[in-house]
Amino acid sequence: MNARDVEFAGVVCNVQNIAEYCVRLFLELDNIKNAINKTWEEYIETYDERIGTILEVGCGYGRLAMGLLNMCVRYVGIDVRPNVIEIARKSYRDFPMFEFHVHDITKAPFPLDDVDVIFTNTCLQHIERYFDAIANIRKMKPKIVVLSECTHGLTSEGFIPRPVSAYAYAMSTDSIPAPRYKLVYVKSRKTLINGELRLRGAVMGFIRHE
Repeated sequence: MNARDVEFAGVVCNVQNIAEYCVRLFLELDNIKNAINKTWEEYIETYDERIGTILEVGCGYGRLAMGLLNMCVRYVGIDVRPNVIEIARKSYRDFPMFEFHVHDITKAPFPLDDVDVIFTNTCLQHIERYFDAIANIRKMKPKIVVLSECTHGLTSEGFIPRPVSAYAYAMSTDSIPAPRYKLVYVKSRKTLINGELRLRGAVMGFIRHE
């Protein structure tokens, strides 16, 4: 295994592959208006490296859930907003493999045993107490953490841009009594703004230090 590989129940998974798959799901949202009633394979290939449990922090109404289940056995989504969790539960009521819960990650870790991957997508950029959120993510001891967050922009645009170095520090500092995480993958993400592609965010893949 190389520095970006992690083993899940005998299956070796690559952090870069996991992170890039998550990004492709996000990019495909522009083409998917009602993903629950469509086949995801119409838009994106099935993920080959099957892992155990994925927790999505800031899942909203579950727009990425169906795609994330392609790469795991169990999907759990949490969000601080009860109204969007209610929408997610109703939307996925015929799919028992999905779980949605109201939870504030800045206040406490979510009580979930043996989570393999924790994923955020444009979530922490809206949280002032992002350091507390990352501390609680680390306390859950996932093998991999993938953060897809804004790193460039203006706070007047409705989010808080932070450099990759800020997230890397929060994930690795000894000041948090939890496992440390090493940044092993970074990819910039550009967004079309007024007809021009501009650097807006980054996808970051972290592996837990054993």
